[in-house]
Amino acid sequence: MKTILVPTDLSREADHAIDVAIVMARQMKANIELVHILPSLYDKAYADTAALPEEGRKAFEEEVALAKLEIENLVQHYQVKDVAMKGSVKIGSIFQDIADNIVKLEADLIVLGTKGDSGLHEFFIGSNAEKVVRRALCPVITVRKKVKDFKLKQVVFATDFTKNADPFIHTLQQWQKASDFTIHLLYVNTPLHFQTTGQIRARMHTFLKKHKEEDFTIQMVDDYSELEGINAYAQEVRADLIAMLTHGREGVDHVLEGSLAERLVNQASIPIITYRLPAH
Repeated sequence: MKTILVPTDLSREADHAIDVAIVMARQMKANIELVHILPSLYDKAYADTAALPEEGRKAFEEEVALAKLEIENLVQHYQVKDVAMKGSVKIGSIFQDIADNIVKLEADLIVLGTKGDSGLHEFFIGSNAEKVVRRALCPVITVRKKVKDFKLKQVVFATDFTKNADPFIHTLQQWQKASDFTIHLLYVNTPLHFQTTGQIRARMHTFLKKHKEEDFTIQMVDDYSELEGINAYAQEVRADLIAMLTHGREGVDHVLEGSLAERLVNQASIPIITYRLPAH
């Protein structure tokens, strides 16, 4: 890992993400790029060719100048000797600019804060964090609340032991070489998606033929839901991070089927790392 991208809206939740990013950067010997994205005045009120009123343009220029000052102060506040950190302010679409920065900076990881909202507003619109999780082309860590003394020691990866997990397993194993932590591979068997022990063990056996068994532990648990099973096991092993795959579904598929990864993002008390599966 070389570069960690931290989008910030300069809120308290975003600061919690910076705390986690610094620890990750220190353990992985990576750099941190802070970016604050301001929506363009052209986005809604004006066409691209329209002239902005002088008053509006001046107010926006002041907003940009203030944001740059806040980012500079943030970098100075969080600067530590063993972690290189830079900050910038971009103008445009938060999702497009994050995607552009991933490519430009060759970011290996995104870390961002989330308020973990819920209710009807969240159901229809979705949070910025959820949208980034669904669209990002690299792993994303979401941080819902301040984590005291965060250190990467125990990682629970909830998986179905199919080939879908292979790319993310390889990524975690590479990170494991740079920072010594334990990977717990977890399968949660539920009444709604029940499978026999024989079926699950057969899939685990096939999985283990492709990966080094000594790099992780394997556990199968029964629970009423995947969410309850993952949270209970994470508490049992005192996990510092929960890892999940996400299909990045949007629109009708997302509303009807929902996303376990995104529900965890909104509810879990510890950071969640998600990896988006490529579209088929």
